[in-house]
Amino acid sequence: LPLFTLALAQAGEFGFVLLSFAVQHGDMPEDTAERLLLVVALSMLLTPLLFIAYDKLLAPRASRDGLKREADVIAEENPIIILGHGRVGQLVDNLLLSCGYHTTVIDYDVETVEGLSRFGVKSYFGDASQPALLEAAGIAKAKLLIIAIDQREQAVAITEHVRRAHPNLPIIARAYDRIHVYELYNAGASAIIRETFDAAIRTGRTALEVLGMDAEKAQEISEFYYHRDRHATQQMAEAYDPNLPRFGN
Repeated sequence: LPLFTLALAQAGEFGFVLLSFAVQHGDMPEDTAERLLLVVALSMLLTPLLFIAYDKLLAPRASRDGLKREADVIAEENPIIILGHGRVGQLVDNLLLSCGYHTTVIDYDVETVEGLSRFGVKSYFGDASQPALLEAAGIAKAKLLIIAIDQREQAVAITEHVRRAHPNLPIIARAYDRIHVYELYNAGASAIIRETFDAAIRTGRTALEVLGMDAEKAQEISEFYYHRDRHATQQMAEAYDPNLPRFGN
């Protein structure tokens, strides 16, 4: 409904035709038609901007308001806490559970939490950026925190808070790209995993094999590239200055 309402604000190209027709047949003064032509043109110019404003400002707020609910009460304390139960967090959780580890999973998406619960997958709804929720999850006694959420700024903020409050707790964080790696490194993450890095290495190795390279040689090259890139990334993370432009470091 909001998008339909915004669409009504645009007069459309047919307005030019109608106004021109009215002037030609003497049904409207020319100066009035010129003002209306300006209104039509402005409506066509501003309507796309209204859609952008809706997507960036109003839709996220409406989504948050529509999903408002109290955080779940976490009635267990497990040695591993996973923040985010999406395409990364789910796989990590499944792997750890299959090895006999016990996890506490927190996600801020109501649909994800409720949907997975129908299949017997337990997770808790809540905003992991709230320190009280992490304390309720037993982070003071946890042996490992895994941050697998999509929101890069929130991931950095959580890492900074947890590192200050629990300096000895290992933190594994999911990174969106290299810059995010640098930010998480400086925030205090113990280990940082770029979400597309391993997939890119495997894709490159497979490409070498398809092109005729021996599988063992392709594996050797991909491992060399993997370790070289990780070493270079760590060096750059240590020298990273967030106050410089993206390509100024």
